Parts: sequence; C-alpha cells; structure tokens
Amino acid sequence: MNASPCVHRRALGGWTVGLLVLSVLAVVGSATHTVVLQSAPPRAGTLFGAGTYKPGERVQLTALPARGFEFDGWFEEGENVSSSPSFEFTADQNRTLVAKFRPVLDFIGLSGSGQGGLTLFPTPGLGANRFELRPRFRYGSDPWDLRFVTAFVGEEWRDAQAHFTGSWAGLRFGGGILFNPLVPAYRSAYGMVSGAWDDLRLGLRVTHYPLSGTPPAPYLLYVLTLSTSSLSATVRGEERGGLVFRDALVNVFSVDLCCGVEAQATLSFTKEGFAYFRAGLVNLPFPCCGMSFDASITYTADTKTVEFAPRWQPLCDACLTVYGDVLWDRDNSSWNGLALYGYKIRCCFGSSCCPAGAGGYVEFLTAFDPGRVPGGFQGEEFEYAKVGFCGPGCCGGQYTFEATAYFSPTGLFGLERFKIGGGVPLGGGWVLTPSLEISSSGTSLSVGWQLRF
Repeated sequence: MNASPCVHRRALGGWTVGLLVLSVLAVVGSATHTVVLQSAPPRAGTLFGAGTYKPGERVQLTALPARGFEFDGWFEEGENVSSSPSFEFTADQNRTLVAKFRPVLDFIGLSGSGQGGLTLFPTPGLGANRFELRPRFRYGSDPWDLRFVTAFVGEEWRDAQAHFTGSWAGLRFGGGILFNPLVPAYRSAYGMVSGAWDDLRLGLRVTHYPLSGTPPAPYLLYVLTLSTSSLSATVRGEERGGLVFRDALVNVFSVDLCCGVEAQATLSFTKEGFAYFRAGLVNLPFPCCGMSFDASITYTADTKTVEFAPRWQPLCDACLTVYGDVLWDRDNSSWNGLALYGYKIRCCFGSSCCPAGAGGYVEFLTAFDPGRVPGGFQGEEFEYAKVGFCGPGCCGGQYTFEATAYFSPTGLFGLERFKIGGGVPLGGGWVLTPSLEISSSGTSLSVGWQLRF
C-alpha cells in the first residue's frame, strides 16, 4: 500500500516530461522567419523573394532593375552580402535586405525640326532657315533633353544656341548659351531651376549678358516666378554693381465666377512706378440670340483701352473685336467718350477655324488708326479681307490655304496688295508652304518648308 503513491507520482512525472517535449517540438515545427526587401532608391527596381520561410528553407532573391538603373548589390546592415542580382541563402533568422541600384545614362531618342524659305521671283535666293536638333537621354528615372539650334539668313550663319533641361530629386534644371557666329561673339547664357510643392511652383532664372544697357556693360538679370493654378507673379531684378528691382507682373487667370463666366486680370509695374492694369471677363452671356461676349479694359499711366468681342453662332462661329480707347478727363474725373481705332469680324465654319478637322473662315479688319491695330499693314493700307480653308491632308497632316486682300485709299478699287499662302503636307514630317504676293511695286513668289521628325 505504501508503494503505489510513488508509482503514481513517477507515472505523472513521465507524462509531464512527454507533454513538454511535444510542446517544444510543436513550437519548433511551426516557427517561421521573415525576409523583408527594400529598394534604394525607391522604385529603382522590382524585388522578388520577400515573405515568410520555415527554418532551413531555401530563400531565392532576385532584383530586376527599372529602366535607367543597374543593380549594385544586396546590403544588410550596411554591408554588401552579395553583388549578384540573384541571391540564395537558408532561412535561419529574420532578415532585412536592401537592394541598391545606381542610375545609368540611357539614350532615349532623337527628334528635330526645321523651317525656312526660298525666294523664286523676282530674284532667286535663300531666305531665313532655322534648324533644331533635340537628342534625349535618361539618367536614372529622370529625362534630360538637349537642344541645338542654328539659323542662317541667306548664306550667312546668324545664330547658334545650345540648351539643356532635366530633372533630379523632384527639381527641374535648365541652362543654355547663345552665340552670334557671324562676328563671332558670345551673346548670353542662362541657368534656371524650379520645383513644385502641392499647388505652388517656384522658379528662378539667371541670365548673363556680356554687354547691354547704357553705357554697355556686363550684367545679370534675375527672374523669380511664383505660380499656382490661378495666380502667377514674376519679379525681375538686375545686377550692375548691385542688385536692383526692375519690374514685376501679376496675373490672375481662369477664375470661375458663375455660369461659365471667367475673370482675368494683369497688373504690371516697374521701378519707375505703375505700368498698366488689365481686367477682363470671358464668356459673358447676352440677353438674346444665343450670343456671348468678352470684355476687357486696360489702364496705363496715359491711356485707357477698351476691347469688346461679341460671339454669335448663327451660320458660323462669329466674333467681333473692337479696338479703342476711353477718353478720360483726369482733371475733372469724367468720361468724355470713346476713341475707336478699328474693328475685326471673324467667322469660322466647320470645326471652329479647323484646328484639327476640315473647315474654313472669313475675316475682315478695318483700321481707323492703322498704327494702333495689329493688321500687318504697309504704307497707306488700312483694311483687309481674308479667307482661309484647311482640312485633312496627306499622311496624317493638314493642308491650309489663305488669301488676303489689302486695301488703301488709292489703287485699283482700293486694292493695294494681294497675298496667297498655304501649307501642303508631303509626308515624313515635311510641309511645303508656298507664298505669292502681288502689289503695285511688283510680284514675289517664294516657297517655304517645315520639317518635324
């Protein structure tokens, strides 16, 4: 009777040890190790192999660089543990590995453009020709663009430029240098940087001129720009032995007031004082006939100019622009009337003057004061009538045609000059632009060209 309690205790102790052993084995069997992978810099590559593994399980890691990067190595706690994009090891602990990549310079492509002209009659000769070449590269994930420009007038080399723009760490950079190869002489050079933070963008441009001003001397021009989605402000300063304020410009644009009506305003002032203020409303509804109009007023230190541009769409998209000035008596602070400089009527058919499809337009401009109206008049010309057509052309291009008759107080029926021009796509980015001009002083025929690739 005395031995049985001892036997019971031994049996109980054996069961306890067995349960403990089984518990340890269960814990060991269910243990896992976590492998965490990180990319430096972020988004420079795609990583494979992260996850949880059982003890002794084989882990296979792979790093696939993104375009513009190459693999540098696997790092753990700052030490390089492998230089191969494919790395294997046995899971025996939690590990965090960093795949480092370095940016490389890749050539993306080459584009360019050119334009020029050739006079055929009365005297054959070369006109102004301009060529632009734009190679593009990528350093890491950021594109960098180069731009080389050269221009000729006749057989003389008149212009040479080199520019670059690019991005790095969320900032945009740029710069360039301009030469006059005819002298030869250095004309100017500039550098700029800009960045965006939410809706705010800040930019700075500095330009160096070797000789400018009175008396001519080297100087630096600084341009600081601050902009949001509806406001921009530009301040310019120049350094000639000291930094001084030059002028400032504030623009308010596309402020939606109500019912599609937008407000715009511009304020400019210089170191001498107020320069001008312009305020306008766009797409104002008219009480009847489906019309709308734009209206603006410009104040300068000496004048006030009013522009009124109604829009009407009966058979065409019609627009009337009136050029004039408000006659204001500054001494008595009273309005004495309106000085009318001229008016322009433009009527668009089809797809609103055919920016991409087929259509046409008719335009009439009459200037009571030709010097104050933008019409391209020569001599005593004061009026023109213009008609134009455009539509789909060869190889995805668009043909254009425009004929303009200029009138003066003299000449046959007042006709002083007649000009015909247009554009004919030829394919491969080529556009031929012939031009014929007939006037009382003679006839000229020229052909131009435009190229994009």
